[in-house]
Amino acid sequence: MSESFRNVKNIENSEESDKIPPYYKEVARRIKYDEYEELEETISKIMKSHPDNPIPYLLKGMLYIINGKFENAINILNEGLRYSPNNLFIRFILSNAYELMNKVDESLREYDEILKINPNFVPALLRKGELLRRVGKYEEALKYYDRVLKIAPNIIAFYGKASILYSLGNLEEALKYIDKALEINPKFLDALILKAEILFALNKFSKAIITLEKALNIRPDDTRALFILGLIHLKLNEYKEAIDVFKKILEQNSNHIGAQFGMAVAYERLGEIEEAINLYNKIVEKYLKKDS
Repeated sequence: MSESFRNVKNIENSEESDKIPPYYKEVARRIKYDEYEELEETISKIMKSHPDNPIPYLLKGMLYIINGKFENAINILNEGLRYSPNNLFIRFILSNAYELMNKVDESLREYDEILKINPNFVPALLRKGELLRRVGKYEEALKYYDRVLKIAPNIIAFYGKASILYSLGNLEEALKYIDKALEINPKFLDALILKAEILFALNKFSKAIITLEKALNIRPDDTRALFILGLIHLKLNEYKEAIDVFKKILEQNSNHIGAQFGMAVAYERLGEIEEAINLYNKIVEKYLKKDS
């Protein structure tokens, strides 16, 4: 459930509930008890009786997103913007709907509209930074994370900036920012894994292993953490240990090409040539022939 829906859920218990229109209390009750079909009917009734109120359009758009009806969400949210074109929350949910449909340009356009209305709207700054990072526009993305870090420093901005700096090869700076994220939440799994990747790239294998142990204590079967651990064992010439780790990955995902290739390399370096050749052949048959 989205944060906005959680906030609506608490309407009935608010201190000023007597001032809240009855139809919003009904919406809150429907959300509270996960009555989503009934909720849609309730919101539709509100829209008929209050067609120029943007909030029901926002709620219905969120409901469509929860149910995976992204086109419907976009249509209803755009309708809401007719009545309230500067409504940041409708535009933000609309941007999310475009993101979920992988319509990056449309999503970025909506984030730009939000930032014209309020240049310091942190959720839009963060999401735009993340989208730009995802499409490889690292330098531009950095500007948005830096703006957030000036306005309201937070764990997502520290993590996002560290991720970009890592992609740009600025490893020591990346390490500094990922540590800031982990100061806020030492159990932030994605941050622990990114820190281990950075330490691996810096050839700081002992520190990387300590970081991976923390990550695997949180999620013992995390294939990202296991893969980095396997690579470290390879680097340290600990081939049997590497094979054990790569096997754990392949037990979960038999198509993990990195683990297959890593295990083949480990067997080759152990002198177990037949095992290595078998694995190399499987990789060639499965991946290279498929692309030819």
